Amino acid sequence: MSALLAIAFSVLTAQQPLQAAPLKGADFLLGKWSGDGWIIAGPGGKRTFKQSEEVTPKLGGVIVLIEGLGHSMDDSTKVVHSAYGILSTNPQTGKTSMRAYLATGQSVDADVTLSDKTLVWGFEIPGRGKVKYTITLNEKGQWHEVGEFTLEGRPAMQTFEMTLSKVPHSQLGI
Repeated sequence: MSALLAIAFSVLTAQQPLQAAPLKGADFLLGKWSGDGWIIAGPGGKRTFKQSEEVTPKLGGVIVLIEGLGHSMDDSTKVVHSAYGILSTNPQTGKTSMRAYLATGQSVDADVTLSDKTLVWGFEIPGRGKVKYTITLNEKGQWHEVGEFTLEGRPAMQTFEMTLSKVPHSQLGI
């Protein structure tokens, strides 16, 4: 099987440059972040959590990995959020997208818009509505993220918010 994959990739990449251009616009998120937030999820109502995020460029910056882990404020051993996202730009179309994964095994392909210190990503849930997350770097240099859910024909409802501060290198043990 791996020999077949190697052949397929060699055929696909024979006409391609050795390295695509690095993803542009996500640099403001690179590093380790820590903070807290809240989420409204299902019948459990609003829950608060402590969150960490690590954002790392890979393959020379062609993709950016985003790994998030949230623990309950009430019980630090209880994971309330665990997600992994892969940001990339299609070299043929120039369109940036993200493949996001949850610890439950669910995944989604999300549309992404990158602009000055802002990343907006979202997706549709067929027959239910739209989900949108907006990450901005606020005036204090913090990662501020707001999540919204919109049912067709109704105003957006905020379902998520978190504010994270960059973890200084001195606290990383570097």
